[in-house]
Amino acid sequence: MRFIEVIAKVRVERIIEAYETTLELSTVAGRKVTCVDEANQLRDEILNLLRQTGLSDSDITEGGGEANQNYWSSSKSVVHRIRIRNENMSVLMTAMATTEKHIAAIQRPWFGGIRQNFTFLAPIPIYAANASADELLREALRNARRAAEMIASELGCRLNHLLSVAESSNASRSISSGTQPTDPEGTIDDVWVSEADSIGALSYNGLPQSISKATQRFYVRFAIEDLEQSHLSKLPTVLS
Repeated sequence: MRFIEVIAKVRVERIIEAYETTLELSTVAGRKVTCVDEANQLRDEILNLLRQTGLSDSDITEGGGEANQNYWSSSKSVVHRIRIRNENMSVLMTAMATTEKHIAAIQRPWFGGIRQNFTFLAPIPIYAANASADELLREALRNARRAAEMIASELGCRLNHLLSVAESSNASRSISSGTQPTDPEGTIDDVWVSEADSIGALSYNGLPQSISKATQRFYVRFAIEDLEQSHLSKLPTVLS
């Protein structure tokens, strides 16, 4: 079967609809000391604190975790991961600062016992596309058909039915911001957390809303046939 394959490009602009970070709560103890209960207690305390900072239950989701103990190791650890998302970066930063103060206040013995720490991954913007996936695909097919029809005309052929569509995994993206740019993956380079009151609102100056422009590529394949064959196929069949 003869065919024409073209690459159709469509561009979409996205705006930030929320920010998301992952909190890792780590509880480490000696080999002969249990720490699962303490890890679960810390998780519950942090979840209650996060709700008090203005986050709703829909903003907080369990992100997994792990428990690690090696027979030959002198310690064991339990890690809880919590994903936090909110449309307001100030709320997110207040939650981070409150978590920091709470864990910093935990008493830590010099020798033995249990050690508890936290890690916040850098907040990333969650973008919302201004066009649906269906409309993007329709636009790509329209662009592809126009290009394929032009090629077929130059070849003296007629464009026929659509054979296949494949989206390229190598989509190019660029992100623009009013003040500070972010990297191609959308992660924020530097996160500054200033100290807040116990659970008070954090004084945080946000950046202007960023816009991400992405280019999606589709490989579109159409069947083609010669003009003479196309003309003959339309003639009525004569029975002898």
